[in-house]
Amino acid sequence: FELEETVRHGVAGPEQQGLLEQRLQALMAQIRQLAQQTEPLEDLKVPVHMLRYVDEGGFPDQYTAEAFKTALGDNQAAKGKVAAVDSLRKHLLNEMAECLP
Repeated sequence: FELEETVRHGVAGPEQQGLLEQRLQALMAQIRQLAQQTEPLEDLKVPVHMLRYVDEGGFPDQYTAEAFKTALGDNQAAKGKVAAVDSLRKHLLNEMAECLP
Protein backbone atom coordinates (compact mmCIF):
# COMPACT_ATOMS: atom_id res chain seq x y z
CA PHE A 1 0.00 0.00 0.00
CA GLU A 2 2.80 2.39 0.88
CA LEU A 3 4.52 1.70 -2.42
CA GLU A 4 1.29 2.37 -4.30
CA GLU A 5 0.85 5.70 -2.51
CA THR A 6 4.42 6.71 -3.30
CA VAL A 7 3.98 5.92 -6.99
CA ARG A 8 0.52 7.49 -7.18
CA HIS A 9 1.73 10.82 -5.82
CA GLY A 10 4.66 10.80 -8.18
CA VAL A 11 8.35 11.12 -7.67
CA ALA A 12 8.94 14.87 -7.33
CA GLY A 13 12.49 15.05 -6.09
CA PRO A 14 15.53 13.14 -4.88
CA GLU A 15 14.00 12.52 -1.45
CA GLN A 16 10.93 10.98 -3.05
CA GLN A 17 13.14 8.92 -5.34
CA GLY A 18 15.06 7.66 -2.31
CA LEU A 19 11.83 6.81 -0.51
CA LEU A 20 10.58 4.90 -3.55
CA GLU A 21 13.83 2.96 -3.78
CA GLN A 22 13.67 2.11 -0.05
CA ARG A 23 10.13 0.81 -0.37
CA LEU A 24 11.01 -1.22 -3.46
CA GLN A 25 14.01 -2.73 -1.66
CA ALA A 26 11.82 -3.59 1.36
CA LEU A 27 9.25 -5.20 -0.94
CA MET A 28 11.93 -7.23 -2.71
CA ALA A 29 13.32 -8.39 0.66
CA GLN A 30 9.85 -9.52 1.72
CA ILE A 31 9.38 -11.40 -1.56
CA ARG A 32 12.75 -13.14 -1.12
CA GLN A 33 11.85 -14.09 2.45
CA LEU A 34 8.50 -15.46 1.30
CA ALA A 35 10.20 -17.49 -1.46
CA GLN A 36 12.61 -19.00 1.08
CA GLN A 37 9.75 -19.96 3.38
CA THR A 38 7.88 -21.73 0.58
CA GLU A 39 10.75 -24.07 -0.38
CA PRO A 40 9.65 -26.83 2.07
CA LEU A 41 6.19 -26.72 0.49
CA GLU A 42 7.34 -27.29 -3.10
CA ASP A 43 6.33 -30.97 -3.07
CA LEU A 44 2.90 -30.21 -1.61
CA LYS A 45 0.15 -30.89 -4.12
CA VAL A 46 -3.27 -29.28 -3.61
CA PRO A 47 -6.13 -30.24 -5.95
CA VAL A 48 -7.33 -27.35 -8.11
CA HIS A 49 -10.94 -28.27 -7.27
CA MET A 50 -10.18 -27.77 -3.58
CA LEU A 51 -8.64 -24.35 -4.20
CA ARG A 52 -11.72 -23.29 -6.17
CA TYR A 53 -13.98 -24.62 -3.42
CA VAL A 54 -12.11 -22.60 -0.77
CA ASP A 55 -12.05 -19.51 -3.00
CA GLU A 56 -15.83 -19.74 -3.24
CA GLY A 57 -16.12 -19.67 0.55
CA GLY A 58 -16.06 -23.38 1.39
CA PHE A 59 -14.01 -24.97 4.14
CA PRO A 60 -11.26 -27.50 3.36
CA ASP A 61 -12.71 -29.97 5.89
CA GLN A 62 -16.08 -29.85 4.13
CA TYR A 63 -14.39 -30.40 0.78
CA THR A 64 -12.57 -33.44 2.17
CA ALA A 65 -15.79 -34.87 3.61
CA GLU A 66 -17.61 -34.37 0.31
CA ALA A 67 -14.72 -35.92 -1.62
CA PHE A 68 -14.83 -38.99 0.63
CA LYS A 69 -18.60 -39.29 0.20
CA THR A 70 -18.22 -39.07 -3.57
CA ALA A 71 -15.39 -41.62 -3.55
CA LEU A 72 -17.47 -43.95 -1.37
CA GLY A 73 -20.39 -43.72 -3.79
CA ASP A 74 -18.12 -44.35 -6.78
CA ASN A 75 -16.56 -47.29 -4.95
CA GLN A 76 -19.97 -48.81 -4.22
CA ALA A 77 -20.97 -48.39 -7.88
CA ALA A 78 -17.76 -50.07 -9.07
CA LYS A 79 -18.25 -52.86 -6.53
CA GLY A 80 -21.76 -53.42 -7.89
CA LYS A 81 -20.46 -53.60 -11.45
CA VAL A 82 -17.78 -56.12 -10.46
CA ALA A 83 -20.40 -58.24 -8.69
CA ALA A 84 -22.66 -58.10 -11.77
CA VAL A 85 -19.83 -59.18 -14.09
CA ASP A 86 -18.87 -61.96 -11.69
CA SER A 87 -22.47 -63.14 -11.57
CA LEU A 88 -22.68 -63.09 -15.38
CA ARG A 89 -19.42 -65.04 -15.61
CA LYS A 90 -20.72 -67.72 -13.23
CA HIS A 91 -24.00 -67.92 -15.12
CA LEU A 92 -22.18 -68.31 -18.45
CA LEU A 93 -19.89 -71.00 -17.00
CA ASN A 94 -22.94 -72.92 -15.73
CA GLU A 95 -24.65 -72.62 -19.09
CA MET A 96 -21.51 -73.84 -20.88
CA ALA A 97 -21.18 -76.76 -18.45
CA GLU A 98 -24.76 -77.81 -19.23
CA CYS A 99 -24.29 -77.53 -22.99
CA LEU A 100 -20.84 -79.10 -23.15
CA PRO A 101 -20.56 -82.33 -21.17
